[in-house]
This record gives sequence, C-alpha cells and structure tokens, in this order.
Amino acid sequence: MAQTYKIKYGDTLSGIAKQYGTTVQALQSANNITNPNLIVSGKNLNIPTAEVSTPVTTPAVTPTKITTPTPITDIKPTPKVNIPTPEAPTVYDNANTSLSVNATNIRKNIEDTYKTQQKNTQEQIDKLQKQQDKITSNLNPENRDTYDQEQRILQTQLRTAEGASGTVEADFMKRRKITSELENLLTQSNTLLGKEKNLPLRQNVLNERTKNTLSDISARAGVLESVVSALDGNITQAHNIINQAKDTVSADWNDKTNYYNTLLELNNSKILNLDQESKDIAEKQVKLIETDLANVEKTTEYIKGLMTNPEQAQFIADAGVKLTDSIEEINAKMANQSKIQSINYKKNELVKDGYTYVPFPTDTTNLVAINAGGKTMYFKEPIEKTKTSDTKTSTNILTPTNKTKLLGTGLSLNEINQIQSDIANYGLNEALKGITDTKVKSVLQEIYGITEEENIDNETYLRENLTEKELKKLADWADVSKWWRGKAKDINAFFEQASQDQLTQIKTALDNGYTIDEIIDYLNE
Repeated sequence: MAQTYKIKYGDTLSGIAKQYGTTVQALQSANNITNPNLIVSGKNLNIPTAEVSTPVTTPAVTPTKITTPTPITDIKPTPKVNIPTPEAPTVYDNANTSLSVNATNIRKNIEDTYKTQQKNTQEQIDKLQKQQDKITSNLNPENRDTYDQEQRILQTQLRTAEGASGTVEADFMKRRKITSELENLLTQSNTLLGKEKNLPLRQNVLNERTKNTLSDISARAGVLESVVSALDGNITQAHNIINQAKDTVSADWNDKTNYYNTLLELNNSKILNLDQESKDIAEKQVKLIETDLANVEKTTEYIKGLMTNPEQAQFIADAGVKLTDSIEEINAKMANQSKIQSINYKKNELVKDGYTYVPFPTDTTNLVAINAGGKTMYFKEPIEKTKTSDTKTSTNILTPTNKTKLLGTGLSLNEINQIQSDIANYGLNEALKGITDTKVKSVLQEIYGITEEENIDNETYLRENLTEKELKKLADWADVSKWWRGKAKDINAFFEQASQDQLTQIKTALDNGYTIDEIIDYLNE
C-alpha cells in the first residue's frame, strides 16, 4: 500500500526523501512536482514504494535520430524565483538579547531606588523621634497644653513617615516579583533558543512548538516590561514597549503570510503550477493568519487603553495578561484577579486583628467562617491580649504621658528608653527584677496594671489546667530547663521568670481552646 505524508511548515523535499529512504526525484515524479524547492504545507505527499530490481539486459543498438536544434531566439530564460527568508528566528534572538539587558537593568534600578527611599524615610523617622525625645526631656508642667499639642503633631508625622516606609517596602516587593518573572521568562527563552541552535537549518526554520512558546514568552515579557515603566509614571514609554512586543509576537505570522502569498503569486505568474487543493490550503492559511494578526492588534490597543496609571498597570501584571490573549480572556483574567484581591484584603485585615488563617481545615468547629471574593475562608479567633484600663498601655509601648510619670521618679530619658527596650525583649517581670528603686518599680506596675496576686492566680490556673508534660514544654520554650534537675524545678523556674503578659496570654489561649503547641507557635512569632 502506498504511503502518504502531510507536509508541515518548514519541511523540505530532501528531508522527507531522507526520512522515507527515497530520492527527491522519485518524490517529484510521484507527485508531479516541477520545482523541488516549492512545496505546500498542509498538502498530502505520495511516498513511492521501493522498486524491485530486475536483471540488466544489453539494449539493442538503434540509429540515433538527428533533430533540428531549437533557434536561439526561441529559448526563454528560467524565471528567477525569490523565496522569502524567515525573519522570526532573528527577531526572537534580538528580543531575547533585549530582555536579558532589560531584566538586569530593571532589577538594579528597583534595588537602588529601594535603598535610597528606605534611607530617606528612616532618616525622617529618626529626626522626628529625636524631636519627640527633646520635647519630652524639656517638659515644663506649666505648659502642658502646648506639650500635648506638639506631641500630637509629631505623632501624626511619625505615623505618616512609618506609613511611607511600609509603602516603599510593598512597592519594592511588587517590582521584585515582576523582575523575578521576567528572569524566569528569559531562562525559558534561552533554553529554547539554545536547543534550536543545535538543529539543522536553524538560521531559517524554528520548530513550530518552539515558535509558539517564544511568541507567548514575548507576549508576557512585553506586558511586564511596560508595567515597570508605567509604575514609574512613564505611560507613553509603556505603550511603546507594548507596540514593540506586538511586532515580536507577530514575526512568525508575518513569515507564514509571506510564504503562502509567494506561493500564490508564483502560481498566478505560471511559474508554479499548484493544484486546486494546494491553492485552497494556501488561501485558507493566509486568511487565518490575517485574523490572528488583527486580533493581536486589537489586544495591543485594548491593553494600552487599560494601562493609564500605575495602579491599573500593576493590576494587569498581577492578572497574568499577555498580548496573545483575546479580549475575552483578558476580561476573565481581570475578573479573577479582582476576586483574589478581595480575598487577600479581607485575609490581611483579619490577620492584622489577630486572627489566624487556616487554609485547609479538617474540622471547622470553633473556627470563624468569612466569605470574600466568592470563597469561604476559616480563621481561629485571636488570642486576647491583656486587658487594661484607659490609664494603662500596651506591654511594649510607653506613651509620652507614661514617660512623663517615669521622668518624675528621677529617671533620665535614656534610662526610660532602656527600660522600654528591656520590657519588649525580656518581659515585664524580668525587667522589674533589674530595678531596685521601689518608686520606679511602683510606677511601672501602675502603668502596666499588674499585681503579685494576679501573677499567682495565673500560675495557679495553669498548674491546675495543664499536665506536667505541657508545663515542661513551656519551660523548654522559655529556655530555663536544665538536664541535671527534675521537671518540677524546671517548671518552677518557668513561673519565676515568666512575665504577667505571657501568663495571661497563655491562660486566655487555653480558654479559647488552643493547644499548648499552638500557643508556643504563637509566642514564637
């Protein structure tokens, strides 16, 4: 039975002949091909079967018939046929080189900008902190109203500066994410082009799958590079980058259009004799490619219309939009990104309020269910902090008013700041052990609202509600256990050094159903 082979874009007659163990001349003869350099992709090619050899016989000698030579005026020159050279391989190489340079420059720029902005913001915070310390140290009780007003102004400025620092950090993380994706795309592109360089005819032909992948890489990289420019406020430059990426994405389609149009032109000029099937295939391919080119043009303009400010540019990057997407696909991606943002915003707000996100709960009992972006999320309720009255403050923060109380005991501002640091690092009880002045100790106990009786009550509760093994875990966590003494002494050592805040948090967590291991994980954060 005769074999057939469907011609693919990029095939050559010599390559097909070699694949099937035949000759170019045999393929020409079997398929009525006049020019072996012009074959049509999509058409079926008949593969001739091997001929059976027959004994060689001596042919009979017959007289040679002499014919009249053709007059030189009747000889027509063979038409010169210009076959278009594919440009896509060169375009992809150039785009890859450009991507490599741009990715390096973008990473360096965002890192340099981040360092500069963080330095400036920190200098502003330090300056405001010094001003606040100066106001506190120079406090005149008779000018209390002026002092409070100045403190409020400084606190507002400090919060603004700290907020700016957080914004700089968040902006850096977003840009670094874009840069990492660009570098990953570059790695994929280098890998594909590296493989193709080892294949024959690399300068003219790329594997069809390789071309599609390189096109998608350019389609996404172009969007990301334009987003970086848009984030810097360069919207016009961002649009120009998208236009350049569109040209890269269209390179292979342009090559195919030139190829099929050349076949049709040669056929119309009677240089090539295409059968009806080949002609139909060529015309159909031209129409399909023209549709693809028109679609990428529409997508390019649509993305440029969306990218009008840094915020929308960032949204486009987060949604995963690329130039080879249809407008319908872009809208679907952006709708999904809106849901993701809604989910993340709600989750971050709850975590900020002390809730613990449980991504894959096996048991939703005692968990809080929250709906956002069409998704149900589950959270553990927060471990309650020590409740204090209006005159009391957080464990780690001394307000200007409380610093004023401590200044009244004779402490300097530097000594007060050191006490605050000790409390934050080692806990209130441990910090109090290093204070011998009873007046200072009394003011601190008043500020933090603790008594020895409260401490004993918490200790009693924990001893009654935790097993010896669980109490030993707390001693191990507090790093007071010694291998040479018994568990009971390790547990006693834990209660001796534990702060009131820690004991209250542990007690509250137990009341809310947390296990000792979960509580220790929380305390380690």
